[in-house]
Amino acid sequence: MQTVLMAGWLALTLFLIYKVTEDKGKIFVILILYFFITVVNDILFMSTIELANAFGFSYQLSDMLAIVMLCTVLIDLLKNPCLKNNVTNLFLLFISALLVASMVNGLSGYGISAEWMGDLRTNSVFLFSIFYFARFDVLQDAKKYRKLLDSVMTIILAISCTLWALDILIGFHPLLSQFNATLSDGGSTMRFVQPYEVLGIALYALLLLEENLNAKGYLKFRTILFSAAVILFQHRSIWMAWGCGFIVVLFVAMKNTRITKKLFLQVILLIVSCFIVLNMGSGQLIENISKSFEIVGKMMNGVAIENSTADTRTQVWNAVLEDLSGTAWLFGRPYGYGYGRSIGWKTSPHSGFIRFIGRTGYIGAGLAICLLIYVAVKLMLKGRSGNTKFLPYLVCVIGFMYGYDYTWLCGVVIGLGCMFAYRDYDFLESTV
Repeated sequence: MQTVLMAGWLALTLFLIYKVTEDKGKIFVILILYFFITVVNDILFMSTIELANAFGFSYQLSDMLAIVMLCTVLIDLLKNPCLKNNVTNLFLLFISALLVASMVNGLSGYGISAEWMGDLRTNSVFLFSIFYFARFDVLQDAKKYRKLLDSVMTIILAISCTLWALDILIGFHPLLSQFNATLSDGGSTMRFVQPYEVLGIALYALLLLEENLNAKGYLKFRTILFSAAVILFQHRSIWMAWGCGFIVVLFVAMKNTRITKKLFLQVILLIVSCFIVLNMGSGQLIENISKSFEIVGKMMNGVAIENSTADTRTQVWNAVLEDLSGTAWLFGRPYGYGYGRSIGWKTSPHSGFIRFIGRTGYIGAGLAICLLIYVAVKLMLKGRSGNTKFLPYLVCVIGFMYGYDYTWLCGVVIGLGCMFAYRDYDFLESTV
């Protein structure tokens, strides 16, 4: 039965490759539906979406996404073998070479272990997303699927608000995702969606914000709702990433939009209202805020911080870096090495840049940082119009990578940034 199921899913994968090869913009339909399925699965089941398991291989939904994008790029390369003459492709080729070397070394050293497959899945879907969107100009196609995106986000918001209301008003939180959220460092039943998925909501909230500022000069109710959702999910790495993007949106929009009194009051009321709701949910918000200020004060005075999230993450990062020696310092540990060897338990380092150092060394991480800086500078040099309007999303993703990890959505945004860096979109002056 599993063999038949595997054959069916592989046939569907080939069909999707055929459709996307015909129309590159259809990738947005696949990505939007993939995002919706993963979010709903996270909320209801909190399990890996395994499509089939045959011949000792587990075929997951993320594998399908990665294969579709990779094969579409390879098919296009066969038809048009020349690479576009720009610096971003040079960075991407060197980074890819380091990842392939790490993959091959890991395969020979550890075999196809769970850790090796985990590294392969995470890095492949991230890298293939960058290659796809850096190569294909599909911006115009994205507008065709905006209603689909709006509908999916509305459904996700409705589900989340319903669960929050039941939790806060009557203390009813029956889902496993809500229980597991209490075991995290945040300890709140409101954190039932993983940071990877909340990043998508944060980027969508930035999109609405930028549209409102360009057209109205103040926030519409829908924008306020999605901005509030970003806060209510209580992921601090998302707060940092979204906050950085929010600030950049304001700077980019200043040319055409003045900061009105109405906008200022809306932002203040949004933050205050969310703080009130958060305090209703956990009953310890004020205490947590005072602890945060106490931690900041200790950091400014050079006092050691114990038993805090910041301290734990610093220890994890240092453990990964200290585990590198010899050639691993330059090229990283191979796929399958497993973080349990360096930090004591099987988890990610909770920083995309540290993860990249762990698998590609300081050379790979340096190339990745140079790529991001190069793309950001190219966008800034466009002036406060046109392609520069994409800068807030890139900044948001960089903030997320620093504070948590990288995922396929980060690859999509970085790939689009590479594309925007070399193409002029003056029509973005009036529309995002």
